[in-house]
Amino acid sequence: MKTFYDILKIHRNATQKEILDAYRIRCIETHPDKGGNQTDFLNVRKGYEILSNPVRRAEYDRWVFQKEKEELEKEIQELKKERDRNKNTNIKNIERNNLKSNILNFIILITAIAMVTGLIIYTETVKQVNQENNAKLDVKDVSKNNIQDNKIDKDAKWLYNELSKHSDIGTYEKFIEELKDPVMAKYYYVDAGLKGIEIGSSDEFISLLRREGITNITYKDEDLKVKRSPSNTIEYVNKVTSKNIINQKLPNIESNNINYTETTYRTGDSPYSKTYGKGQFDYSSLSKLKVLNYSSKDAVVLLENTNGITIRNVYISNGSQFTLDKIPEGYYRIKVMYGNSWYSEKDNGSNFPKGGFMKNVSYSKSKDNDLFNYIFEESYDGISYPTYSITLHKVRNGNMQTQSITKDDFFNN
Repeated sequence: MKTFYDILKIHRNATQKEILDAYRIRCIETHPDKGGNQTDFLNVRKGYEILSNPVRRAEYDRWVFQKEKEELEKEIQELKKERDRNKNTNIKNIERNNLKSNILNFIILITAIAMVTGLIIYTETVKQVNQENNAKLDVKDVSKNNIQDNKIDKDAKWLYNELSKHSDIGTYEKFIEELKDPVMAKYYYVDAGLKGIEIGSSDEFISLLRREGITNITYKDEDLKVKRSPSNTIEYVNKVTSKNIINQKLPNIESNNINYTETTYRTGDSPYSKTYGKGQFDYSSLSKLKVLNYSSKDAVVLLENTNGITIRNVYISNGSQFTLDKIPEGYYRIKVMYGNSWYSEKDNGSNFPKGGFMKNVSYSKSKDNDLFNYIFEESYDGISYPTYSITLHKVRNGNMQTQSITKDDFFNN
């Protein structure tokens, strides 16, 4: 597989200066006016455009590593099949079989070393990008606050401003009131880690709360000491939003004073399959929508296209996640019903399907200016299938623009 590193004739740990120097040399070598090839010249420019940008370079390295891994794994599988075929044949020369087996083991070892080396290169690239970004942030904050020892005095106002860049969390006064709730304090600590905000250690975060006069902290420092990275997002969000931690009395927005038997659904079930079906799928599509339910309520998510047709209905219990895949091409919005205690025979009206939550019921949908664009596009490695990840938060709005709707709006297209 020929990469942009090969085109620029540089190693994968090349610095930005080495990339620039190589780019200038290769431009001269491949320039059509200098006897070069037009395609080679364009590839050199494209390679420099990606590798000179630390963020795009990290994404490209990740893509290259995945492709090389897939090719190596495919080669290993072919070699294993060849070895198995040889085992089933009557080969008289035993020494020849042993030699092939040794060669196969050697190739597997070299492949494993290559994969580990690629992972180390990618990790170092990401580390370098993070160090450069942190250095820029340190210089900016030191200049702004005139702090001699390069330490940032992080307070609640700073955290509020950082979180507000990602989603609407209401007024600053409301934010301070929510921090007084230990459950919400833990939520904001984890949410800051998700959004890449360098909030510091759990001890520093608790000190931040105490500087604001928030002293009713009923949990230990160790409760917040969890690794905050995308690979274990669900693990630590489950810790923060588990039923052992959240024990709040939520307002009963809708409740029927009847005796009923609660129905238990698993995450990924379709409670309204009789109305909307099991869903519409495009089995050639790689488009996905990951929904993470961080709220204290269960949720039913409807995925609806701009023609008002619901193509999926999915039950997602609190503290869990589900990925809607094989989404057909188009533009979509989502509608969400929140609540607790599902009753399959709940009467929603003569025009609507049966079934719904009996406690803490509310409805919302994404705004029309926040549609999910699932239009397939060409990219340097083939067709690009859009993917999205959204969170259903306890705090309002989450990471997309939403608006409250009625039960009629939820069921009506």
